[in-house]
Order: sequence, then structure tokens, then C-alpha cells
Amino acid sequence: SMIESLMSGYNGCIFVYGPTGSGKTYSILGGDGEEAGILPRVVKGLFTRTTQVEEGSSYEVRVAYIEIYNDTLRDLLVPPGGQSQNLQIVLHPTQGISVAFLQEHLVQNATEV
Repeated sequence: SMIESLMSGYNGCIFVYGPTGSGKTYSILGGDGEEAGILPRVVKGLFTRTTQVEEGSSYEVRVAYIEIYNDTLRDLLVPPGGQSQNLQIVLHPTQGISVAFLQEHLVQNATEV
């Protein structure tokens, strides 16, 4: 599962694709309770799982949000009115494919996500 892969140290990515009005945002965010989308479910499961780790183990959770629209990359963690860097997809020598200048935020719990 995605949560087990994340707990094993792998990076995770949720990618949604489709035309305008097809339900991408709802699939990701969903609604309340049983109507929760993919992101709240994964985040809740991840932080639940981090409380069940072996003694002496620790985890660091970082998040980044990016939108790709009309071949343009946009950092969704830049505050409204803020200036974002010119994001670029690059091949990093040790991390593989990544997005240069994309902001990552360290989070401690599901509420911070």
C-alpha cells in the first residue's frame, strides 16, 4: 500500500489527470467523513501509522503541492500574491527526476497538511 511504502522511506505522489469538471479536486479532497478524498485518507493513515512505530524510530514528513496546467508548473504552497520561482523538471544526480525550486514543508500532523 502507499502508506507502507511511505513508511519504508519511499517518496509518494498522488497524480490526478482529466478535463475541467471531471472531479479531480473532489477525488483528491472529497467531503466530510465517509466522503473524504484520497489525500485526507492517506494523510490520516500515514500519521496514524507513525504513532505505531518501533521505539527508537523516527519519521519526517514533508509535503509539496504542484499544479501542471497548459505545460506550466505552479507551486501551490506559495501564498496568494507571492512570487514563485520558475519551476523546472530536472534530473537530479542522486534523487532522480524532481522539480527544482519547489517548496517543501515539514509537517508534524494531519492538520498541518
